[in-house]
Amino acid sequence: MLIDDYFDLYNGKRLTKSQLISGGLPYISSSSFNNGIQEYVGNDDGAIYSNCLSIAYNGKESAVFYHPYEGVFSDNVRVVKFKDATAGRYQYLYVSSVFKKVRERFNYGNPMSTEKLRKELVILPFKDGRIAFSYMKDYIKTLEAERIETLEAERIETLEAYLTVTNLSDYHLTKNDEKILEKFIQLSDTKSRVDGWGVYNLKELFGNSTRGKRLKSSDRKAGNLPFVTAGEDNTGISDFIGNDVEVFSQNCVTIDMFGSAKYRGYKFGADDHIAVVHTESLPKRVAQFTAVAIHKSSYSGKFSYSRNFYAKDADELNIQLPIKKNKIDNTIEIDDTFMSNFIRVVEKMVIKDVVEWADKKISAMRDVVASD
Repeated sequence: MLIDDYFDLYNGKRLTKSQLISGGLPYISSSSFNNGIQEYVGNDDGAIYSNCLSIAYNGKESAVFYHPYEGVFSDNVRVVKFKDATAGRYQYLYVSSVFKKVRERFNYGNPMSTEKLRKELVILPFKDGRIAFSYMKDYIKTLEAERIETLEAERIETLEAYLTVTNLSDYHLTKNDEKILEKFIQLSDTKSRVDGWGVYNLKELFGNSTRGKRLKSSDRKAGNLPFVTAGEDNTGISDFIGNDVEVFSQNCVTIDMFGSAKYRGYKFGADDHIAVVHTESLPKRVAQFTAVAIHKSSYSGKFSYSRNFYAKDADELNIQLPIKKNKIDNTIEIDDTFMSNFIRVVEKMVIKDVVEWADKKISAMRDVVASD
């Protein structure tokens, strides 16, 4: 059947940047992101529609979106509405995939236009000579139910994975966990910082830091060993190599040429812009806490392309670590127990945030489904 037989097509209205007035109406353009919403405007003299589809006129992406809300549509999109006014969310969501396929037929050599769209053929379900709106609704509701089931399964899978990796039984904070957080807040207070923190030299704690060796990209062989270089992308891992290089132990801390420190829970290789602090003898969570303490001291803005951080700088670095009194002889010592417990609490809080985000996604999906 022809699109023109069952759908009305409307052109959006051109509004220049200077004509846009800030407001609360979505301004829908040809973007393939955020449902095509470019910004929110107060223009009420443009092309305003609701309960419709928008089809991007320009762009490489075949962007087709459903808009149950009232919006202002630019001339970069075509607006599609069923001729049958009883069509609602389920029907528009169903045909959005149909129009997406139609949109893909056009390109720069064959630009889309309203007249061309009208003459395009589409396949829709029919019953008793009429479009089967009930079938469309049931089909979309089935997909939505399956999506909720998938989200719930992903939530459980993600939670179990986090708990396994962190070796935690659950992510709920205990009374003791809350006390640890309170203690950290007190330690971070300026008044108590002198008594709560000790200053320690990295070399005295862990011996000489080690510098990696240069390995040009052209000389790298594909393999499984993470190769660490300077940078924040992918935590500095630039490649996975099979070269015969020095392999550093897991549970170490690296500091790149800019002074950015990171904990490494795996064996790795490193180039000459990386200093390795040998914290491998520490318990895992203590090493993670130490990595943060190192980063706080080393990532000061002092180091750059013109002044690189080297292993010798690591040896001269002083860091702050929490301290406690030894109950036997009253000597001051590093509080490893607190550091380990604090990282465990942080792990729980991160897992809690992930779970709550997953719950919000599921709840939002349920609300959308229930809104019909």
